[in-house]
Amino acid sequence: MLSKYSVKRPFTVFVGVVAVIVIGIVAMMRMTMDLLPNMNLPYVLVITTDPGASPEAVESDVTSKLEASLATTSNLKNIQSMSYNSYSTVILEYEQSASMDATMIEIQQKIDQLDGSFDDKVGTPIVMQLDPDMMPVMVAAVGVEGMDNTHLTEYVKNEILPQLESIEGVASVSASGGVEEKIQITLDEEKIGQLNDKIMDDIDAQFAEKATALDASREQIEAGKNAVESGSQTLADETSSANTELQSTQIQLYNSSSDLSDKLDTLNAAAETLQSTIDTLQSTYDTTKGYADTLSTLQT
Repeated sequence: MLSKYSVKRPFTVFVGVVAVIVIGIVAMMRMTMDLLPNMNLPYVLVITTDPGASPEAVESDVTSKLEASLATTSNLKNIQSMSYNSYSTVILEYEQSASMDATMIEIQQKIDQLDGSFDDKVGTPIVMQLDPDMMPVMVAAVGVEGMDNTHLTEYVKNEILPQLESIEGVASVSASGGVEEKIQITLDEEKIGQLNDKIMDDIDAQFAEKATALDASREQIEAGKNAVESGSQTLADETSSANTELQSTQIQLYNSSSDLSDKLDTLNAAAETLQSTIDTLQSTYDTTKGYADTLSTLQT
């Protein structure tokens, strides 16, 4: 039927073919190309540190609690967890239709609810959404004939990595699988115990010496305190006796002052009487002398 229609209406078919070609060309010209297109991967990684803890302790104290809480988040498809020495990882896979922004907020809220259930040494969980930009663009293996692993590691670290990092457009370069030199120190537990015993003996001796000196100082303080109290009592007694003597002396002075005042009044009265007597005698003397002078004149 389509062939008959094409034969009967060739112009319409031609116009349709041309339209398809034109639309295809326009679409191809507007199509953008990206080496690493932006993809929204529905994966979230939660990493939590627990310094010094064994994998079993990390599993019971950190991983199990995180896994139980995060398992209740919305649109969760799958959850995986792994416990290692000193840290824990939980990988969450969500449905493609899930909004990862809302999911990240929900995950952070779930973790905040567990904040009080972790030990103080447990670090704050780090939440990361997996991104294709986090994955390496190129992976290369390095091998040099006649060079052992130690020298090869130094060669890659000092020669190859700086050259690759200097290339324009390279964000970062990292190496893995190299040999790392480590120094392991094993302590002699017996000698450590002996040293600890010696230190403890020295500390105990110093404590005993300081305690003896402290007791002696305490006795000196008590003796000084008693001496001060005795001196205070003696001073109080002497002060009381002095006050009593002072009061007695004041009373005596007051009485003496009264006696002197009375005697002074008596003397003043006697002086006045004596003065009156003297005046009388002087008057009598003057009168007698006048009589004598008159008598003498008469005799003459």
